[in-house]
Amino acid sequence: MMLPKTHRMRRADFSDELFRAGQRVRSGPVALIFRESGARGNGKTSSPTRVGFVVAQKVAKTAVLRNTLKRRGRAIVQKYLPRIIPGKEAVFLFHSGSAELAFKQLEASLSGLLHKAGLLKTTNPKRPTSNMPK
Repeated sequence: MMLPKTHRMRRADFSDELFRAGQRVRSGPVALIFRESGARGNGKTSSPTRVGFVVAQKVAKTAVLRNTLKRRGRAIVQKYLPRIIPGKEAVFLFHSGSAELAFKQLEASLSGLLHKAGLLKTTNPKRPTSNMPK
């Protein structure tokens, strides 16, 4: 499965403003920079959240490994897409050590970042109320 086009950020979409003024959280070898997408001045806050991935050549020497990390990141974000709050721009930065992570470890790191950043909708299942007298 692929991340839908409306949720993808391309390299041309990464603005200096996002890196300068975005909020940052880090979990192990992965960091997340995010902000409101309306901060670009277009005023759209109900637009879908767009996600990008950055893997430096210093982190993964070969393009195959860099692309593998990005592909894994997209697969993980795809899984959490229905729960991500709309109207955000987010970029995951892979630092040294992220290339050695197993998929499950990477998933735990990325999901932890999404939770830490508050980008996931809280799911409060309504408890059934009991009609029985106390």
